[in-house]
Amino acid sequence: LDNFNTFLTSCIKDHRQPIDEINMCGPLEIDFLKNNYWNTEAKENQWHGQSVLDVVSSMARQHPQAAAIKTSDCCSVSYRQLIERAESVASELLDAGAKPGDRIGLLALPGVEAVTGMLGALMTGSCYEALDTDFAHDRLSFMLTDSGAKLLLVGPGQDALAAELLSKIVVAPKVVRIDDAAAAGRTV
Repeated sequence: LDNFNTFLTSCIKDHRQPIDEINMCGPLEIDFLKNNYWNTEAKENQWHGQSVLDVVSSMARQHPQAAAIKTSDCCSVSYRQLIERAESVASELLDAGAKPGDRIGLLALPGVEAVTGMLGALMTGSCYEALDTDFAHDRLSFMLTDSGAKLLLVGPGQDALAAELLSKIVVAPKVVRIDDAAAAGRTV
Protein backbone atom coordinates (compact mmCIF):
# COMPACT_ATOMS: atom_id res chain seq x y z
CA LEU A 1 0.00 0.00 0.00
CA ASP A 2 2.90 2.31 0.81
CA ASN A 3 4.43 1.70 -2.64
CA PHE A 4 1.09 2.26 -4.39
CA ASN A 5 0.56 5.51 -2.46
CA THR A 6 4.07 6.66 -3.44
CA PHE A 7 3.38 5.83 -7.09
CA LEU A 8 0.06 7.74 -7.15
CA THR A 9 1.54 10.73 -5.36
CA SER A 10 4.41 10.87 -7.83
CA CYS A 11 2.01 10.67 -10.81
CA ILE A 12 -0.21 13.44 -9.44
CA LYS A 13 2.70 15.81 -8.67
CA ASP A 14 3.70 16.06 -12.34
CA HIS A 15 1.63 14.24 -14.93
CA ARG A 16 4.15 15.20 -17.66
CA GLN A 17 7.12 13.36 -16.17
CA PRO A 18 8.58 10.37 -18.02
CA ILE A 19 7.52 6.99 -16.72
CA ASP A 20 11.06 6.06 -15.71
CA GLU A 21 11.15 9.04 -13.31
CA ILE A 22 8.02 8.06 -11.37
CA ASN A 23 8.79 6.96 -7.83
CA MET A 24 7.74 3.35 -7.33
CA CYS A 25 9.07 2.56 -3.86
CA GLY A 26 7.81 4.13 -0.70
CA PRO A 27 9.86 4.86 2.41
CA LEU A 28 8.91 1.54 4.03
CA GLU A 29 10.23 -0.43 1.06
CA ILE A 30 13.42 1.66 0.90
CA ASP A 31 14.06 1.11 4.63
CA PHE A 32 13.42 -2.63 4.25
CA LEU A 33 15.88 -2.86 1.33
CA LYS A 34 18.52 -0.83 3.18
CA ASN A 35 18.23 -2.99 6.29
CA ASN A 36 18.12 -6.37 4.55
CA TYR A 37 19.80 -6.18 1.14
CA TRP A 38 21.87 -3.08 0.49
CA ASN A 39 25.37 -2.72 1.81
CA THR A 40 25.34 0.99 2.59
CA GLU A 41 28.01 1.05 5.27
CA ALA A 42 31.73 1.21 4.66
CA LYS A 43 33.76 -1.23 6.72
CA GLU A 44 37.44 -1.16 7.47
CA ASN A 45 39.57 -3.66 5.54
CA GLN A 46 39.66 -6.73 7.75
CA TRP A 47 42.55 -8.24 5.80
CA HIS A 48 45.02 -5.64 7.09
CA GLY A 49 46.07 -4.47 3.63
CA GLN A 50 46.47 -7.95 2.16
CA SER A 51 45.24 -8.69 -1.35
CA VAL A 52 42.85 -11.49 -2.25
CA LEU A 53 45.79 -13.43 -3.61
CA ASP A 54 47.70 -12.97 -0.33
CA VAL A 55 44.75 -14.25 1.71
CA VAL A 56 44.13 -17.30 -0.49
CA SER A 57 47.87 -18.14 -0.55
CA SER A 58 48.00 -17.83 3.23
CA MET A 59 45.04 -20.19 3.56
CA ALA A 60 46.78 -22.65 1.23
CA ARG A 61 49.86 -22.61 3.47
CA GLN A 62 47.90 -22.88 6.73
CA HIS A 63 45.18 -25.32 5.62
CA PRO A 64 46.29 -27.01 2.39
CA GLN A 65 43.74 -29.83 2.58
CA ALA A 66 40.76 -27.65 3.53
CA ALA A 67 38.09 -27.18 0.88
CA ALA A 68 38.59 -23.84 -0.84
CA ILE A 69 35.61 -24.19 -3.19
CA LYS A 70 32.57 -26.45 -3.10
CA THR A 71 30.19 -26.11 -6.04
CA SER A 72 26.54 -27.05 -6.34
CA ASP A 73 27.46 -29.91 -8.69
CA CYS A 74 29.56 -31.53 -5.91
CA CYS A 75 32.92 -30.40 -7.28
CA SER A 76 35.39 -29.55 -4.54
CA VAL A 77 39.02 -28.41 -4.57
CA SER A 78 41.39 -27.85 -1.68
CA TYR A 79 43.36 -24.65 -1.20
CA ARG A 80 46.54 -26.42 -2.32
CA GLN A 81 44.87 -27.69 -5.50
CA LEU A 82 43.43 -24.23 -6.21
CA ILE A 83 46.82 -22.53 -5.84
CA GLU A 84 48.53 -25.21 -7.96
CA ARG A 85 45.93 -24.79 -10.73
CA ALA A 86 46.17 -21.00 -10.55
CA GLU A 87 49.97 -21.19 -10.79
CA SER A 88 49.64 -23.36 -13.91
CA VAL A 89 47.24 -20.84 -15.46
CA ALA A 90 49.61 -18.00 -14.54
CA SER A 91 52.50 -19.86 -16.19
CA GLU A 92 50.47 -20.33 -19.39
CA LEU A 93 49.48 -16.65 -19.35
CA LEU A 94 53.11 -15.59 -18.97
CA ASP A 95 54.10 -17.88 -21.83
CA ALA A 96 51.35 -16.28 -23.93
CA GLY A 97 52.79 -12.82 -23.24
CA ALA A 98 51.01 -11.55 -20.13
CA LYS A 99 52.78 -8.70 -18.40
CA PRO A 100 52.03 -6.89 -15.15
CA GLY A 101 49.28 -4.33 -15.71
CA ASP A 102 47.77 -6.16 -18.69
CA ARG A 103 44.04 -6.80 -18.91
CA ILE A 104 42.93 -10.39 -19.36
CA GLY A 105 39.41 -11.33 -20.43
CA LEU A 106 37.84 -14.15 -18.41
CA LEU A 107 35.04 -16.10 -20.07
CA ALA A 108 33.95 -18.84 -17.67
CA LEU A 109 30.90 -19.95 -15.79
CA PRO A 110 31.03 -19.35 -12.03
CA GLY A 111 32.91 -22.16 -10.33
CA VAL A 112 36.35 -23.65 -9.87
CA GLU A 113 37.64 -22.67 -13.32
CA ALA A 114 36.52 -19.06 -12.99
CA VAL A 115 38.24 -18.67 -9.60
CA THR A 116 41.32 -20.46 -10.95
CA GLY A 117 41.43 -18.02 -13.87
CA MET A 118 40.98 -15.00 -11.60
CA LEU A 119 43.80 -16.06 -9.31
CA GLY A 120 46.03 -17.01 -12.25
CA ALA A 121 45.58 -13.56 -13.79
CA LEU A 122 46.35 -11.88 -10.47
CA MET A 123 49.51 -13.99 -10.09
CA THR A 124 50.88 -12.44 -13.29
CA GLY A 125 50.33 -8.94 -11.94
CA SER A 126 47.54 -8.46 -14.46
CA CYS A 127 43.91 -7.68 -13.89
CA TYR A 128 40.97 -9.61 -15.30
CA GLU A 129 37.75 -8.57 -16.97
CA ALA A 130 35.01 -11.03 -16.00
CA LEU A 131 32.72 -11.63 -18.97
CA ASP A 132 29.25 -12.90 -18.08
CA THR A 133 28.35 -15.67 -20.52
CA ASP A 134 24.69 -14.59 -20.33
CA PHE A 135 25.41 -11.12 -21.74
CA ALA A 136 24.59 -10.33 -25.36
CA HIS A 137 27.45 -11.50 -27.56
CA ASP A 138 27.91 -8.09 -29.19
CA ARG A 139 28.20 -6.58 -25.71
CA LEU A 140 30.88 -9.11 -24.74
CA SER A 141 32.84 -8.39 -27.93
CA PHE A 142 32.66 -4.68 -27.17
CA MET A 143 33.83 -5.27 -23.60
CA LEU A 144 36.85 -7.26 -24.81
CA THR A 145 37.75 -4.59 -27.36
CA ASP A 146 37.11 -1.67 -25.03
CA SER A 147 39.17 -3.18 -22.20
CA GLY A 148 42.13 -3.74 -24.49
CA ALA A 149 42.47 -7.34 -23.32
CA LYS A 150 45.49 -9.01 -24.90
CA LEU A 151 44.56 -12.46 -23.62
CA LEU A 152 41.31 -14.33 -23.15
CA LEU A 153 40.98 -17.07 -20.53
CA VAL A 154 38.29 -19.51 -21.62
CA GLY A 155 36.53 -21.92 -19.29
CA PRO A 156 35.20 -25.37 -20.19
CA GLY A 157 32.27 -25.39 -22.60
CA GLN A 158 32.86 -21.79 -23.71
CA ASP A 159 34.95 -22.44 -26.85
CA ALA A 160 32.11 -21.74 -29.30
CA LEU A 161 31.21 -18.49 -27.56
CA ALA A 162 34.88 -17.46 -27.46
CA ALA A 163 35.24 -18.17 -31.20
CA GLU A 164 32.16 -16.08 -31.95
CA LEU A 165 33.41 -13.17 -29.84
CA LEU A 166 36.87 -13.28 -31.39
CA SER A 167 35.39 -13.27 -34.90
CA LYS A 168 33.88 -9.84 -34.16
CA ILE A 169 37.12 -8.26 -32.96
CA VAL A 170 39.67 -6.64 -35.28
CA VAL A 171 42.69 -7.43 -33.10
CA ALA A 172 41.67 -10.58 -31.27
CA PRO A 173 43.34 -11.52 -27.98
CA LYS A 174 45.25 -14.79 -27.63
CA VAL A 175 43.19 -17.61 -26.11
CA VAL A 176 44.30 -19.63 -23.09
CA ARG A 177 42.02 -22.47 -22.00
CA ILE A 178 41.76 -22.66 -18.24
CA ASP A 179 41.26 -26.42 -17.99
CA ASP A 180 44.19 -27.14 -20.37
CA ALA A 181 46.48 -24.78 -18.44
CA ALA A 182 45.43 -26.16 -15.05
CA ALA A 183 45.95 -29.74 -16.26
CA ALA A 184 49.47 -28.93 -17.48
CA GLY A 185 50.62 -28.65 -13.87
CA ARG A 186 53.31 -26.02 -14.52
CA THR A 187 54.15 -23.36 -11.96
CA VAL A 188 55.24 -19.75 -12.14
